[in-house]
Amino acid sequence: MASISCSTCGTQVSEPQTECPSCGTPTGFLPADKPKRTKPLLIGAGAVAGVIVLVLVARLMFSGQESAPPAASPPQQTAVPEAPKAKEVKEAAKPAAPAPVARAPLLPEPVAPQAAAPDAAKNGVHFLAVYAARAEGGELLREVRPVVAPEERAMNEVISGAAGGTSLRPLGLACGPERAPYYAWVASREAAQATVQVQVGAACGFGSLAEAAQSAMDACRKRGGCQKDVAEMQLYAGDMRDSVAEGFRPRPRLSCQFSAGDIVEAWQFIAEKADFRGGCAALL
Repeated sequence: MASISCSTCGTQVSEPQTECPSCGTPTGFLPADKPKRTKPLLIGAGAVAGVIVLVLVARLMFSGQESAPPAASPPQQTAVPEAPKAKEVKEAAKPAAPAPVARAPLLPEPVAPQAAAPDAAKNGVHFLAVYAARAEGGELLREVRPVVAPEERAMNEVISGAAGGTSLRPLGLACGPERAPYYAWVASREAAQATVQVQVGAACGFGSLAEAAQSAMDACRKRGGCQKDVAEMQLYAGDMRDSVAEGFRPRPRLSCQFSAGDIVEAWQFIAEKADFRGGCAALL
C-alpha cells in the first residue's frame, strides 16, 4: 500500500485516502470503490487495436490490386515538380563569384616635419664655480652650483645672467645624457682668522645618489677639503632627469649637512622624503 506526505502539512497519508486527514488537501489516490486499471488490461486493449489495424491495411492492399489502372495509362511520376530540379541544376552550374581583391592602402598624406619635443631625460649637467667679490679686491670661491641644461648654450645663459658681485665660471666637469643620471656636489668651509678657505668637489654619471655623493667627497678631499672635522660642509646630490627649475637650478634629492663632524641635516628623496643619517655618516 502506497503512502505519501501531504504537500500542505506534511502528514503521512496512505492509500486509498483521497484527502489529508489533517488539512483536507487532495492526495490524488483513487477511492477504494474505483480500482485502478492494471497493466494487463492495457496490454490486451493494445493487442486488439493492433489486430484491427492489420486487417484494415490488408483489405486496402487487396482492393488496390483488383482495381489496377489501364495499360495505356502512363506510370505515375514522383510528386517532386521538375521546375525546382532544373533551377537547382542551373544554380549549381553558375560559376562561383570571384573573391574580392584587396585594395592597396591609400598613401598617407604628407605631414610637415615637427621639432622634437624637449625631454628632461636628455639633459646634461654642468658644474659652475660661484665666486663672490671681496671688499678689499679679488674674489672668494663660495660654492659649486650644478646647472641641468640640454646643451652648453643654456649653461652660458646662466653664466651671463649672474647677479652683480657674483661670478660664475665652468668648473671643468660635466656629463651628458649618455651617462648614468645621478650627480653630486659638495663644498667645505674651514674658518680661519683672516679668511675662509673653501674647497669643492663634484661628480656626475653614476647609477645611484650614494655613489655620486661618495665620488664628490673623494674629489673634494683630493683638493684638501671635506675633512671630517671641517667647520662646515654641505653636500647635495640630484638626478638630471628631474624637471628643470627656473634658472636651470635643479632640486636636490639628497642632502647631508655637517658641522665639525656632527650631522646637522640628513635626508634622501626618492618616492618620498626619508631619513638618510646613516648614509651621510658613512661619507665622513
